[in-house]
Amino acid sequence: MATRRATEDKQNLMLRAAKLYYEDGLSQQQVARRLFVSRPEVSRLLSGAREAGIVRITVVPPTRQEYLEQLRRRLRERFELRDVILAPGREEIPDQETLHSLLHLIAAAAARYLDDVLADDDVLAVAWGYNTRNVMRHLQPSKILASLIAVPMLGCLSHRMDLFDSNGLARDFAMAYGGQHMGLPAPAIVRTRRHHDIAAELPLVGETLEALRRATVAITSMATASPDTTAVREGFIQPEELARLVDAGAVGEMCGWYFDERGRGVSHKGIACYPIGMELETLREMVTKRQGCRVVGIAGADPARYLPIFAALRGRLINVLATDHITATRLLEM
Repeated sequence: MATRRATEDKQNLMLRAAKLYYEDGLSQQQVARRLFVSRPEVSRLLSGAREAGIVRITVVPPTRQEYLEQLRRRLRERFELRDVILAPGREEIPDQETLHSLLHLIAAAAARYLDDVLADDDVLAVAWGYNTRNVMRHLQPSKILASLIAVPMLGCLSHRMDLFDSNGLARDFAMAYGGQHMGLPAPAIVRTRRHHDIAAELPLVGETLEALRRATVAITSMATASPDTTAVREGFIQPEELARLVDAGAVGEMCGWYFDERGRGVSHKGIACYPIGMELETLREMVTKRQGCRVVGIAGADPARYLPIFAALRGRLINVLATDHITATRLLEM
């Protein structure tokens, strides 16, 4: 009986370690602190999880480089993009496990690109979310950028620390390069225009909003206009309000802002939703009016994302796309 209980406890620990590492994006050291074990023990737990079938790693077949280069060129030309970053994709609709594996491949490619292009005088705007956290996890800085300033694109998700909060992510990017970061000490979204305007006038908030207007590089993702998004999960938008936004034409969301199939902002007079942070028009200005800026959009591996990505491209909300080659092919067919 004691042996069986010990085995069950071990399996539960392997499961917890695997979820924290593979799904939540924590490093092995962070998992060790969370589980009160050593880092080598975390490595053993993850190996045990793979051997026990708790974790299955999918190897994505390589795609010919010349074909990927052709896709990059066609996407750049069609959507007037500065750069295209492609990872291998899968023809079939992926299950959750494969989806996470593909998203990690996209994030790793985006991390390499970001390390290549970031310069010491850049102001880096960092969005919330799973894809941005994945990029941070795969980042391997090759230089010190002491003058880099990383700025959150949106206020705080909650009073608790959150892995996907843009304030924490901006801090992590700055620390990775030995740079500086600014916080945005305000709620991500407020429910009245008055609260938005009061918050924006506070000195600490106003300074960060001004820094966002000077951003030279932004990293974000394009989500669907569905209940399974950060804005809805965190309670900033109620499901019935989201339904009204969809009825008004919303097909996607970026950092709390909803947009239609042409990349234009969508609002509804019956919905009180005021994000505090970088606005869609600021992203559009970075793409269309401010020479040399990069807005890196990271999304793919999921057919539900095709339309939001297409809308962001069409609306000139991004000028660098990080995705998989199957998504790239579908975008060219739209």
